[in-house]
Amino acid sequence: MNNRIDAIYARQSVDKKDSISIESQIEFCKYELKGGNCKEYTDGPVKIGLNQKHPTARGALV
Repeated sequence: MNNRIDAIYARQSVDKKDSISIESQIEFCKYELKGGNCKEYTDGPVKIGLNQKHPTARGALV
């Protein structure tokens, strides 16, 4: 029995004008999981530096 739960983390870039929407990112990830069990974590359009923690990704291994 596989109890693994995958995590999807999506964020919209404020730096790129052609940034892919959060919804599209999540749909693509779900498609790639082929119906696997997952938990979603998202941030709105924010600018995050490399050393900052993602506030809504708590509990996910990012």
